[in-house]
Amino acid sequence: MGVFGGLIAWWNTIDWSKAEWGPVPAWLGLTLTLITVFGSLIAWWWRRKVRRVRRAMGPAQDLRAALHTTRLALQDIVVEPRRSPWFIDEDRRETAQTLRDLAGRLDDRKLRAQLTKASGAWDAAFASAPGADGFWAMYEGDAEPVTPRTAVDRAQDGPRFEKQGEHARAGLDAVEDALTRLNQLERKTVGRP
Repeated sequence: MGVFGGLIAWWNTIDWSKAEWGPVPAWLGLTLTLITVFGSLIAWWWRRKVRRVRRAMGPAQDLRAALHTTRLALQDIVVEPRRSPWFIDEDRRETAQTLRDLAGRLDDRKLRAQLTKASGAWDAAFASAPGADGFWAMYEGDAEPVTPRTAVDRAQDGPRFEKQGEHARAGLDAVEDALTRLNQLERKTVGRP
């Protein structure tokens, strides 16, 4: 029968009409009732908080994958500046738009702000990327190769590459902050170290 069954049997043997049992069980009943009510309220509050944090976090795996992809691409830009055709490649074409779409699905202000900064940095790095060198041809007797870009255009690439590196570093900082915030939110819901 166990302790719980014995407690129920004892509770049912009490003659409530005669009040023979004295003030202690009434106090005990009130205490148990309050513990149950407050315990239920605390459990409800905790479940609500966890649901709110999960909703704020959004689709964590999709977000984490997009942030890792963006971080790798921005690290490539920091190591070696890229020209605009690199950004238009199939794998990197939708990077900023993916970050903006994921930011729109989040409820957490800090995480959304970091994603917006990262997508803005990606767009700024792309905007500061110089155009492609294009084809070049050398004809017999020519001293210079024939290219669609002039020497002046190629001379302006240096400052543009520097700006691109600055934007990429700012984007890396935003991605790192977003990953840190995502980890904090996951720790609140999953309890991961």
